[in-house]
Amino acid sequence: MKLNIYTVPNLLSAARVVLIPFVVWGIVDGGSIGAFMALALTSISEIFDLTDGYIARKTGVVSDIGKLLDPLADTLFHVSIYMAFLAVGVVDLWMVILLFCCTICVAYYRTVAASFGFVMAARPWGKIKANFQAYGAILIIIMLAYRSLVALPPGPGVKAVLFGIMAATFLGIVIFFVVFRIRERPLLTATISALVVCGLALFMLYQHSIPLDVERWSFYAMLLVTGMTLWSFIDYSRFFVAALLDWERRDNQPLA
Repeated sequence: MKLNIYTVPNLLSAARVVLIPFVVWGIVDGGSIGAFMALALTSISEIFDLTDGYIARKTGVVSDIGKLLDPLADTLFHVSIYMAFLAVGVVDLWMVILLFCCTICVAYYRTVAASFGFVMAARPWGKIKANFQAYGAILIIIMLAYRSLVALPPGPGVKAVLFGIMAATFLGIVIFFVVFRIRERPLLTATISALVVCGLALFMLYQHSIPLDVERWSFYAMLLVTGMTLWSFIDYSRFFVAALLDWERRDNQPLA
């Protein structure tokens, strides 16, 4: 059987995994260069996540390997980022533990499903969860970049240039997500609108050089991400149990 591993979508998913150590270093570094590098690389990773599925559907190279590799790259990337957030103290331990446990359980579901001969592809709620994790990560990194920006000593245009880079990255993310994901998806539309409002709020804060309580707002963002991750886990659990019971009925074999 031809696995068809070396396709553009699969290579894009693999590239997201390669970016992980650089993003984690940028977050943990704590300086403005690291924060802006983490923001840029996270944006690139999420764009890769959008384009790999789009390319796979348009070119007809959707494969079982891709169905497993895409959520795996999502899991590794997002869990690594939130563990980095934990390392710098902007999210709570229990939230990261819950996110990690739900992710591990879903990965276990996929392994068991494969042993029974069926591929457990990403569920709709799983995709929404991945979107929330992506939006939450980008928002927290933007806040970290903002904090490092405000902390810079005054200089001829330094803050303006760096804030321009942050704003361009932010707007690029919003435009790209609008182009690819707004079609008949009100939840994502509302999420993107919230990101735009957050971006404008950051700009107003910057104009008045007001410090931002990153820990407080990161907690709120992480609370939403954790809630959606838990709901997605419940959805996967229901689907997993139903799929196993269906397998038992079709094959008339009791589950061991």
